[in-house]
Amino acid sequence: GATAPTSISVLMGWSTNLPPLNFILLVWLGLFLFLVRAIYAKDTLYIVSNAIGFFFNTILLALIVY
Repeated sequence: GATAPTSISVLMGWSTNLPPLNFILLVWLGLFLFLVRAIYAKDTLYIVSNAIGFFFNTILLALIVY
């Protein structure tokens, strides 16, 4: 949710300003760690929601890096 407004504005062409790389990396790392925790706890809701967030932040990270 923290990167959604920026991601939407960049993908729609409304803005060319991307969030800082360190912000995306920290969000990405947090989602990854919560995903690992959810898999360990076998919590389906957290697995699905963290996987979706991890996927979209990976796309945003790819946009920033490339």
